Amino acid sequence: MSYLQDEITSRLPKHILLKALDDNGDGVEDDGLWAAVAEAASGAVDAYLEGRYALPLSRVPALVREAAEVFGCEMIYDRAGQVKENPWRDRANGMRATLQKVSEGAMSLGDDLEPAGGPGGLVSEPAKTHRTNGGLMV
Repeated sequence: MSYLQDEITSRLPKHILLKALDDNGDGVEDDGLWAAVAEAASGAVDAYLEGRYALPLSRVPALVREAAEVFGCEMIYDRAGQVKENPWRDRANGMRATLQKVSEGAMSLGDDLEPAGGPGGLVSEPAKTHRTNGGLMV
């Protein structure tokens, strides 16, 4: 599931977008490159969330969407050859630190999102710690 929306393109200069998404140099975005960036950015977010939340998420929290947008912008600049001068790098590293806290359970995306492994269960029968003859089971 892609968290990245097409509106992100308004956050980036047109010449950077074209340079990043035109591998064959014909002046037109190559088919599938934007979708590949969107999936890669969303996958980078999911890598932090898997194991803590059931994926795909039932709703997309603002933090998740923002992280995907920041990762997508960072990837666009990297694809455009702006690796050293990437204005999104620091922000992306900050998002990585925040998502790491979510991954570790120090931050939450919300109580309404299902945890990984499904909802918790409840055992409603007595523990079997004693034998029928009264002795303690070890």
